[in-house]
Amino acid sequence: GNQHEFPSDVFAGEVFSKVARFFEDTARYKAAIEMYQRARELYDVASQSLAVAEADYSIARVLTYTAEYKRSEAMLQTALAIYVREKGDSCVEVGDVRNRLGALYVLTNQLKEAELQLQKALHIRQQHLGERHSRCGHTLKYMMMLHEARRDYVAAKRDGEQALAIVEDAFGRRSPLLSDILTRLGRIAVAEQRFDDGERYMKRALSISEGFFGAQHTDTATVLYELGCFYLVRPERIGDSDAEYSQDIAEDNLRRALDVRVALYGEQHPDVATVLNRLGALMVERTEFDEAEKYFSRAYSTRVAMLGKQHSRVAQTLRHQITCYQLQEKYEEAAACAEQLIDIETHDKGEEHPRTVAVLIRVGEIYFLRDGNRSEAGAAALDKAIAIRKKSLGDDHKQVRELLELKRSLQIPAPPPVPSLARLGIAAPATNASANSLFSDQQEEEEEEEQRAPPPIDNVRAALLDAIR
Repeated sequence: GNQHEFPSDVFAGEVFSKVARFFEDTARYKAAIEMYQRARELYDVASQSLAVAEADYSIARVLTYTAEYKRSEAMLQTALAIYVREKGDSCVEVGDVRNRLGALYVLTNQLKEAELQLQKALHIRQQHLGERHSRCGHTLKYMMMLHEARRDYVAAKRDGEQALAIVEDAFGRRSPLLSDILTRLGRIAVAEQRFDDGERYMKRALSISEGFFGAQHTDTATVLYELGCFYLVRPERIGDSDAEYSQDIAEDNLRRALDVRVALYGEQHPDVATVLNRLGALMVERTEFDEAEKYFSRAYSTRVAMLGKQHSRVAQTLRHQITCYQLQEKYEEAAACAEQLIDIETHDKGEEHPRTVAVLIRVGEIYFLRDGNRSEAGAAALDKAIAIRKKSLGDDHKQVRELLELKRSLQIPAPPPVPSLARLGIAAPATNASANSLFSDQQEEEEEEEQRAPPPIDNVRAALLDAIR
């Protein structure tokens, strides 16, 4: 009869939730979402609003792993509204949801909102659970991520070390919960040029992750990716004489990370594109341009499919592609990428933003390299950049004078053709791949954003001439 429907629905929902958690823990995310959704439906039928909120929270957590951020945020907001209505705005469950929202906002670079949510979550958790509770450690880990995104490494190290100590006290020194904290502490150590500390943190993280989850897990892939980035940046930062050996180690780790992520997520996932982008940058440094083009093409296709053509991550891949094509003197392809990049920057920042102007200057150079010293397209692009600079900086500003000089030099008949760097067997100029390889894509974009004044003009023709002197 009806009196038995309520408990049976709840019981079945609990079973589905436990199965979902198993799928989640074994990185089978699609199956986990399906099981959580079935549990939610049963809870809803039984009018168990708090259980519905818990299911929404769980689904949102998994959607974060699959990079479905908007859906995740919507589920979290639904869960938050239920908990506030049923239990008040300072209950432990509200702290849990705010903690997850804060983490999501860090991932999506909404840092002010992230800070607000994490501060509220930490206050609730400390008030109800005590300052040394493991959940406080989790919130401090996300605070560390927030500070790292802002490049406040002192604060990031402080919160990260505190999170590490709390989680170690709660679960021991081999807990899988430590892997992400250790990896991020490693990134921070490398950012502060404490390379031995960075390597030690990351190797410990890899040992824990492989030991607990095995080789084919998202946490293991994350550590492998960061270790690959570490070995890319280390030779350049400390003058390691065996840079080629370090690059080989980096490539091995990056390829392993790529294989795991493709196996878990398929090709169409932002984390896959991140590794592809990094591998492409490494191939450019080695002047293995055919391989670089393949990696960048895959990264571009994935990012457009997942994020749309106007996203800043797509712009980042286009920048790499432009460099790759320029170094091969493939100016037609470089120009096509640069034109797409201008569209993105104009859409995102506006026509007169310094980053947009910097791309416009680069397009002008490429047109001159493609068409020769009488390039009308090149002159038009540089004239537009000059007009914008004059408007914002004044006619006699140094950057305006540099641009005028650049245009004049490009309109001088070119010297006799010189071999490309690739044909000469000379390593390409630094493409910023190693210097930034310890950072995530998001952080690279933030670094570019901080450069309000564009960098000195890069005359590719001069670079080619310098390379053979």
